[in-house]
Amino acid sequence: MASSFRFGRRMKLPSTVEIKHELRMMMLADSIDALQREAAALKAAEGNNRGLAAASQPP
Repeated sequence: MASSFRFGRRMKLPSTVEIKHELRMMMLADSIDALQREAAALKAAEGNNRGLAAASQPP
């Protein structure tokens, strides 16, 4: 049997548009973080390649 009484305060729920907006913002933040990690990895790899190239050349 369903209860006809509600206890406590009613919570406001966000609209569908607000939920979608928050999800898009989280996805954007995640993609920016991934791009920054990828750029840092490429920069580090480029630095390692330069160091190897300089070490293999005779003085």
